[in-house]
Amino acid sequence: EEAFVVAGRFDENFLKLPDALIESVMRDHQRYFAVQRNDAAKAEGNGRLLPVFLTVVNTALDEATIRRGNERVMRARLSDAAFFVEQDRKHPLADRVADLDGVVFHARLGSYGDKARRLASLAPSLATAFGVDGAQSARAASLAKADLVTLTVGEFPELQGEMGAYHARLDGEPGAVADAIGEHYQPKGAADEVAPSPIRAVVAITDRIDTLVGCLAVGLKPTGSEDPFGLRRLAGGVVRTLLQHRVRLSLAELAGAAWDVYAAENGKMLAAAAGAKTTREALVATVVDFCADRLRVLLEARFGRDLVSACMAAGKDDPVDVAERVEALSTFWKTPAAADLGVAFKRVFNISREAPAGELTMEDLGRLTQPAETALIEAFAHARTELEPLWAGRKYGEALELIARSLRAPVDRLFTEVFVMDKDEVMRASRLRLLGRIADSVAGFARFDALEG
Repeated sequence: EEAFVVAGRFDENFLKLPDALIESVMRDHQRYFAVQRNDAAKAEGNGRLLPVFLTVVNTALDEATIRRGNERVMRARLSDAAFFVEQDRKHPLADRVADLDGVVFHARLGSYGDKARRLASLAPSLATAFGVDGAQSARAASLAKADLVTLTVGEFPELQGEMGAYHARLDGEPGAVADAIGEHYQPKGAADEVAPSPIRAVVAITDRIDTLVGCLAVGLKPTGSEDPFGLRRLAGGVVRTLLQHRVRLSLAELAGAAWDVYAAENGKMLAAAAGAKTTREALVATVVDFCADRLRVLLEARFGRDLVSACMAAGKDDPVDVAERVEALSTFWKTPAAADLGVAFKRVFNISREAPAGELTMEDLGRLTQPAETALIEAFAHARTELEPLWAGRKYGEALELIARSLRAPVDRLFTEVFVMDKDEVMRASRLRLLGRIADSVAGFARFDALEG
């Protein structure tokens, strides 16, 4: 009801400890506020804290007594922390990896030692996509969980990763390796930033996809609001990291590679999955759908739901490609030509569903001799030549402008002048195959029939 702030101090020698550890002692264990120096040169790494803490009390009738009591508690807690770090420093981080075999990751998925070996096997292939060193990525992945068996993390579990990075630096590991260890848990939540550098992103994604594949393979998919293993958060982290780094990656290939590592390591997951009648193909599809659900949520927060649905219906395996298509369609949809084009191509998609099996043939084209039909055939032939390199180069905005400029009017004319659903089955089939070919030419970008209006 009557808040007072009481400042306290602690021995400057404790500033040799990692800042994150000191802050954790204050914030998470004592509910104190840390104080940092107002010095831009000290903004990163150790050395930015002052040997001062602040605590808020309801009354300060005896401020000196409160200060002495808080300082005594703070000294004891920091002394314990310093002892843990001192003991942990007696062994290099790499020597602790073997101890992970004694820590269960999941009863059906083996130990953290198994996980560390899987991560080291999977990381190099992912490193290639991110354009970073495969050996360093594998090294960081193999050490990422080693701090779980340190005394410090046992007492301060919120420092997982950060303490691993601290020990890795002191052990002489490359800075990129230490940074990747420290930040591979990012993002921990929806409000957190993703791992900022490519090698950190590699380890972060490797860790998450290993857990996703393993848990989904043994039937631990979340139901309703229940998600005890945080799989939705992990999938969201994979998608957000790919989007942030603009790395085009197939979710199916990523999930398949993780499954193959489990198989190569003879992990317990495969036996459990086999018992549940899970196959590699089914598992990969499950992972893609699961991650795509997170992607949909992220995109719908920025774009219209129908735009997202239209693009994801055309393909959802590459999150970055999906995002680029949605962005392009959203931009185009604000132009005057968008509405008419949307209506025209929605009709094309809807009516072409009735097309019989088989490709559009020269015989089909020979039957389509009405002026509206020949005009559309010629316009489509010219547009398709220009469209293919635009789709291949992901120049989606230019492709949409070309479609609007070249095909909207001929399509409208066809529907105005020609009765597509002719009683003559042969003529009807030829017209439907033509419209089906036109729909197919843009089906890899978006399904226009999923658009509203």
